[in-house]
Amino acid sequence: MDQSEELEFFWAMKAAEQGDDYAQNTVGTFYSGGISVKKDSETAMQWFRRAAKKKNEEAAYNMAILYEEGDGVEQNYKEALRWYRLADKWGKEGVEEDINRLKALVGA
Repeated sequence: MDQSEELEFFWAMKAAEQGDDYAQNTVGTFYSGGISVKKDSETAMQWFRRAAKKKNEEAAYNMAILYEEGDGVEQNYKEALRWYRLADKWGKEGVEEDINRLKALVGA
């Protein structure tokens, strides 16, 4: 385990616990990827959801990926599409391809 990653996780967790949505998304990313912590997609989703409640576009995008892949949650293309659309609405760039792919899957 990389010491710089451990420090980044430590400080991200401190900020996340204080309500910083970017840090909450970062903590979710650590759990989602198993970086400096054991991979835990359910915990990742909890952190992404906290950040998304504050309209964090990256967290919404990360939630969409988990729903699309069925990672930590039941696979749900409609829910993934909803989160991709929110990420786009909140300013995430480059989401159009994801939206179009999911629209084709769900027939929307």
